[in-house]
Amino acid sequence: MPSRYAEIRARVEAHLDMVMTLAVLIVCGLLGVRMYRERPNGISEPVRRVTNWSELILGRTPDIGASRARVAVIEFSDYTCPFCRAMEPGLEQFVSRHRSDVALYRFDFPLEATHPMARISATAARCFAKQSKPEVFEHLLFQQKEITSPALVKLARISGIPSHTLFRDCLTSVDVTRDIDKDIETGRRLNIRATPTLIINGRAFEGAVSQSVLETAYRNVR
Repeated sequence: MPSRYAEIRARVEAHLDMVMTLAVLIVCGLLGVRMYRERPNGISEPVRRVTNWSELILGRTPDIGASRARVAVIEFSDYTCPFCRAMEPGLEQFVSRHRSDVALYRFDFPLEATHPMARISATAARCFAKQSKPEVFEHLLFQQKEITSPALVKLARISGIPSHTLFRDCLTSVDVTRDIDKDIETGRRLNIRATPTLIINGRAFEGAVSQSVLETAYRNVR
C-alpha cells in the first residue's frame, strides 16, 4: 500500500507541475514577458553561429579539460533542469573521450521561475570550484533529484571539499552571486532561449543533444 500511495502521489504532483508550467506560460504570453525554457530534444544542426565565442572563455578555467584545448564546448545550463541532467552523462563521456582536445566551460543560466533551487545549486558549484576541481561535484549535482541547502553541503563533503566552513560561508557570497548574474547577462546578450544550449567553437545547438551530434560537431571543427 505505501508504495502504491507513493506512486499515485508522484503522478498527481507531476500533473500539478505540468498545469503550473502551462499557467505560467499562458500568463507570460498574455503579459508579453520574455520566457526562458528547457528544451528536451536537441537538433542535429546548429541554429546559428556565435562569432565572439572565444571572447566568452578568455581567462576562464574550463570545468573539464585543458584551457588550451582546440575545441571549446560552452554550455549554458541549469543544474536542476531535467533535460540538462539527461544530456550530462553523454556530454561528460564525449569530453572524456577527447579530453586532450576538448574543454567544457559551464555557464550558469538558472531558470529560477520554474526551478527554485537553480541558483543555490549554481552557487554551490562555484563555491566548490573555489577550493577544488569541480568535475566530481558537478557530476553528482546533476544526479540529485531533491536539492536542499543541507544536501548541497553533504554533497560537497562526499566530493572531498577541503573546508566545509569556507564552503558554507561561500553559499551567501555576494561575489558569487555577481558572477552568476554575469553569466545570465551573457546568455541574454547571446539570445540564449533554452537550457541546455551548447556553443561548440561558435556553432550553437539548442536542447539536449546526443553523443552522435556532439561527435559530428567535433569532426566538423577538425
